Amino acid sequence: MTEHFRLTAFRDFHHACSLMNLECKGCAFTWTNRRGGDEFVKKGLDTALYSMEWRVAYPNVEVMALPAIGSNHSPLVLSISPKNERRRKIFRYEAFWIEDEECWCIMKRVWSNLEPLGRSIVEKLNLVAKELSEWSKKGFPNAQKRILWLKNELQTLMNSLEIHYDS
Repeated sequence: MTEHFRLTAFRDFHHACSLMNLECKGCAFTWTNRRGGDEFVKKGLDTALYSMEWRVAYPNVEVMALPAIGSNHSPLVLSISPKNERRRKIFRYEAFWIEDEECWCIMKRVWSNLEPLGRSIVEKLNLVAKELSEWSKKGFPNAQKRILWLKNELQTLMNSLEIHYDS
């Protein structure tokens, strides 16, 4: 009885505020019961809501449902940045770099060359990041394509009705 009341109250609130569902990209299913066999269920439960005023203020908004890892719900990522807005590329250190001896050499070389110049820690880190970015582009030219391909494969698997979780 309580669950029915909550659902009715939510629907009334949704209607009274004239809220609409944002179209969600990514994983088609945002919840699973994580059971096997005939008891296995996947649903598109999670959603993002908006009002018309909010949508006018953020016309390029996107919602992406990511694969559910460690949970039975998919995280929803809301992006309000315009698609064509150019942003400075953010440096991301990749964990697998540390396994490459050349990565260590670059960090040692750049850092030691900066020591006598009395630069701030931020300047030093920015220069190391720049060198590592250039090294990564040469040493791992297809890494971003591979990551994108693996993410798409994971999304395809998560959208499949055939996924079963081990208990």
